[in-house]
Amino acid sequence: MSYTDLPESWPHIRRAFDDPELCRAVIDRLITAGPDRWPAGVAELDEADLADLYERLCKREELSRSRPEHGVAYRITPEETLHDLADALPQRIADKKTPQAADHLNRLATPTSHHPAWLRRLARHTARQAAQQQSQPLPPHHLQKLATDHSLRVITDETQLLDVVMEALDRVQEALSAPNGMAILLWNRSAATGSSAMWPTWEDDFSDLVMGLLKIHLNGRRIILNREVQVDRPGVQGGRTDIHIQAADPSQDAEPFTVVIEANGCWNRSLPTALAEQLVTRYLRRPRTAGNVLVGSFDCDQWRSDQRPRCSPGHTQQQIEHKQQELAAQQDAVVRARVLDCRPPGAQTD
Repeated sequence: MSYTDLPESWPHIRRAFDDPELCRAVIDRLITAGPDRWPAGVAELDEADLADLYERLCKREELSRSRPEHGVAYRITPEETLHDLADALPQRIADKKTPQAADHLNRLATPTSHHPAWLRRLARHTARQAAQQQSQPLPPHHLQKLATDHSLRVITDETQLLDVVMEALDRVQEALSAPNGMAILLWNRSAATGSSAMWPTWEDDFSDLVMGLLKIHLNGRRIILNREVQVDRPGVQGGRTDIHIQAADPSQDAEPFTVVIEANGCWNRSLPTALAEQLVTRYLRRPRTAGNVLVGSFDCDQWRSDQRPRCSPGHTQQQIEHKQQELAAQQDAVVRARVLDCRPPGAQTD
């Protein structure tokens, strides 16, 4: 396995490795050769073959046991060497710095794998490196636009797209809170005039209005120069409130960068778990994807109807935002939290 033509021979070796005993015997021989000593040709294998080799290696029962703690002086055991060999393969994949490498690393980071959090971090890092390598120089007319309009953006990964979306949500808040602002559209009233009872609209109405305002800001103003942006609610028929913002490069065949917004009203009982269970688990295990949990804060004295119970006492906008940001920081994913003040304009005084 030390020959430089290993990539050409690998299909035959892979078929031979379908025999578990033969695969084990070859790995055992590598263990005796010394720590972290994959033959040089292994690094030349493509991303799929390296991932396949890693999956085969991870079937070894020794890797299901915790790695031994190192003392001041310790002896390198065969089990320690096996851990080294296994840990080296994901890094070999990452060294490719390609979108395919990031995809394979993300696939390997399943809940049953070894070190899933580390593999997901490695996948994100690899995706950023791949994006930087594939980024094309901006044409002169784009550079001129950037020089004259500081609101324009160029993005090369999902984190930068999330930055743009967070800025756009600031513009959404301005539209809601302006004099005669659009927040009033998010309230039902029992009568057209007077001090009638008011209660918030449904979460999908909240999501619809946010999506419309994001379309105006991101699509209408075309603030992202090097990508075509689409804003959509793919779950509208099923009643889901997530909003998808995708930024694709038409000159490349890669998957677009995506930001998924999970929209909730402040009364939603799933707020403590929505970020982890609905957003991260459902969407953010995918490569090139970031997320935002968005909460509409409606709690105010005008909310007097029995149509929908008010939030619990002391459930302030600041408390919601602090808790959601705390939950986001606990996740091994690119995710942030934002709370929009959706109270009627006259109530937005604090």
